[in-house]
Amino acid sequence: MSHPLIRLLRRLRLAPARTLFTVTLLLGSGALEGATVGLLVPLLAIITGSVGNAGKFQPLFGGWLAHVSEGQRTLLLCLAIVGLVGLKNLFGVWGTASSGRQRAAALVELRRQLVDRILRADPATMERHTSGEITDMVVAEAYRVNRVLEATVVLVQRSMIAASYVITMLILSWRLTLVTIVIGVVVAVVSRGLSRTILDHGRQLSMASAQIGRQVTETVGGLRVIRTTSSEEWIEAQFAPHSERHAHADAGAGVALTLYQGSIETLGVIGALVLLGLAHTVWRAEGTLDVPRFLAFGFGLVRLLPALNVVHATRGLVTATLGSVERVLDWLDLPRYPTRPFGEAEVPVLRQGIVFENVGLIYPGGQEGLRGLSFELPAGETLAILGASGSGKSSLANILLRLREPTTGRVLLDGIDHWSFSAAALHRAIGFVDQESFLFNLSIAENLRCGRPGVDQEAMLKALELVQLRTFVESLPAGLDTVVAERGASLSGGQRQRLAIARAIVVNPQVLVLDEPTSALDPVTEQEVVEAMHAASAGRTTLLITHRPSTTVFATRRLELVKGELASAGVEITDFRRAAV
Repeated sequence: MSHPLIRLLRRLRLAPARTLFTVTLLLGSGALEGATVGLLVPLLAIITGSVGNAGKFQPLFGGWLAHVSEGQRTLLLCLAIVGLVGLKNLFGVWGTASSGRQRAAALVELRRQLVDRILRADPATMERHTSGEITDMVVAEAYRVNRVLEATVVLVQRSMIAASYVITMLILSWRLTLVTIVIGVVVAVVSRGLSRTILDHGRQLSMASAQIGRQVTETVGGLRVIRTTSSEEWIEAQFAPHSERHAHADAGAGVALTLYQGSIETLGVIGALVLLGLAHTVWRAEGTLDVPRFLAFGFGLVRLLPALNVVHATRGLVTATLGSVERVLDWLDLPRYPTRPFGEAEVPVLRQGIVFENVGLIYPGGQEGLRGLSFELPAGETLAILGASGSGKSSLANILLRLREPTTGRVLLDGIDHWSFSAAALHRAIGFVDQESFLFNLSIAENLRCGRPGVDQEAMLKALELVQLRTFVESLPAGLDTVVAERGASLSGGQRQRLAIARAIVVNPQVLVLDEPTSALDPVTEQEVVEAMHAASAGRTTLLITHRPSTTVFATRRLELVKGELASAGVEITDFRRAAV
C-alpha cells in the first residue's frame, strides 16, 4: 500500500503544473541561501585585506572589479548579497503564496469530500460516531492534514537550505559568533509591529473555524431532515462559504508569517553586514584578522542552526500527524449509502396505498429489529403504530423513508417497490416529521424551504396557517425572515413541532410520516400538536408512530408492535375518543 500522503494527494487531485511551479520557487529560495554565504568570501577578502586569499573568487578582482576602488567593490558586493537575500525571500514569499493557494484549494476540496461522505454514508455507520467526533474530523483533523502538506514542502526546502550551508562551510573556515546579540535586539523591536498582521489573520481563522463547527454540528443533527427533503446539495451550498473563508484566512496567515520571517531575516543580514563593516575598521587596524573564510564560515553556521532546527521539528510534525492523515482517509473511504442504487421512477398518485410485505430488519450488530411484518396502509387513511420503546416503530419509518434497507421483504407504493423511485421523487411524495423537530439556525422561511428553492411565500403561509402558526409568524418583527436560534431554541416545544409539520407539508406531499411527534411535550402542548397533525393529515396517507394512545385520536387504523412483531394488524378504529383512552 502506498504512503498515506501519496494516497491523500491522489484524492485531492492538485494541479500538477502549479505544484511543480510552487516546488521550484521554494527550492530556488533554498539554493540561494548557499550562494549568499559564498559571496561573503570576496567581501571579507576586501575587509581583511586578504584579496590574495579569495580562492575561487580571485577572478572577480582581476575582472570586472579590477578597475573600481576598494570602497566601490565593498558596496557592490554588499548590494549583491542583499540582492540575493531579497531574491531568495521573494522566491520564498511567492512560493508560499502559491503553496497557500493550493493548500486553500486542497482544504476546501478535502472538507467537501468529507461532508459529502457524511451526508451520504450508511446511517448505521454514522450512528457509531458522535456529532463531536464528526465535527472534529471535518474541522480539526482536516486542518491538521492540510498542515502536513505544508510541512512536507517546508521539510524539503529546509533540508536543501541546510545542505547548501554544509557544502559552503566545508570550503570555508569555522569561527564567527559576533552577530547574534545585535540581530536579536533588532528582531525584538521590529517583531512587535509585524506580529499584529499575523494576530489579525489568526483571529479571522478562529472565527471561521467556529462557524464551520456550528454548521457541521447542525448538519449532523439534522441528517434525517436533510435526507428526507433531498437537501444534500442545499446543505453543501450553505457550507461552502464558511469553508472558503476559513481556508482563505489560513492562507493569509501563512503568507503573513512568511513575510514576517523574511523581513526579520533580511534585517538580520543587513545588521550582520554592518557589523562586518565595523570589523573591517577595528580588526584590520589591530592586525588580528587575516582569513576571510573565517567570518564567512561563522555566518553560515549561524544560518545553518535554525535551518536544522526547522528540519527536525518539521519531520517530527509530519510523522506525528500521519495518524490524522490515515483517519481522514478512512472517512473518505466510507462506502456510500445505499449499496443498491435508487431508481429513477416518479411516484404515482396513490390510489391503493402502501404495503409492507414480509419486512424484516437485522441491525449491524446482529440484533433482530423487525420480523416478517406484513400490513397495509390504504391511500388517504391514517395508520397509528403503537408500541413501547425498542419495539421497532421507528425502524418501520426508516425503511419507508429508505434511511435503512430491509434485510427481507419490501415496501410497495401502489404495487411498485419504493426502491424504484428516485430520491428526489420519493422525498417530494413523503413529508417527514421527526420527534426532535430539528430546526436550522436560519430564518423561518429557509427552514420551511429546506433545500426546496421553488417553494414560494404563499405556500409557506398556507402551511403555517394549517398548523395554526401563521398569526404568530406574521406578528414577529421580521416575519418569515425571523432567524430561529440553534435547533429552534427561541421557539417553544409546540411551536418547533408545528413548524416542523409545516415544513413537511409545504410541498403538499401525498404521504405524511410522523415519528413520535409529541414524545417530549406536555399535555396542553400535545393537544395543540395533535390538532396540527390532524389538519395536516387531511387528504393524505399518514403513518403515525407513537407510544401515546392519546396521540392517535385522529387515526383511522392502528396496529401495535411488540419486540418487532405485530400484536394487532390494521385494526379499524370507529370511535376515536374511546380508542384513545
